[in-house]
Amino acid sequence: REDNFKTWIMVRLKPWFVIGGSDICQKDSRVNTLYVLLGGKCGYVLQQRYNRFKFIDFHMGTIFGQLDILGSLWGKNFVDEEGDVKTIDSLFEEWWYFQKFLQYQYTVSAQEDCELLTLSLEDFWLMRTEFIQVYEDLWSGAHDQVFCLRKLCGQAIKHMG
Repeated sequence: REDNFKTWIMVRLKPWFVIGGSDICQKDSRVNTLYVLLGGKCGYVLQQRYNRFKFIDFHMGTIFGQLDILGSLWGKNFVDEEGDVKTIDSLFEEWWYFQKFLQYQYTVSAQEDCELLTLSLEDFWLMRTEFIQVYEDLWSGAHDQVFCLRKLCGQAIKHMG
């Protein structure tokens, strides 16, 4: 099964090179890609009014973008066709159907040249049916991570304010 996954993922991951000083993804832009950092330095930065202060460093192997999916839906109420309010747990399983609400929660900036691999949202959703364990591993601890990330961002803003 592991060899099957390697074959499946290798044809879907696309290489991307980002020049230092450039943004990889910008806060409030539409989530369309997940990223894997292969080399270089990048991380979450605050908005311009806070001098783009970097409050989280990414290291080689960091996967990012999936927390933005959950963060986009956090605290929102969605109603299904039957009029039932969706919980965060059901949204967690059905995020694909709420794509128009998905926005990157923070800007990721390259402090130096970065080599990345990208995975489309479509392929990430397909992974759910093809390789459920890998998909679930990518979500492992996501609720706690989103909460901690928001807390760290708030502390960074308070520090910069």
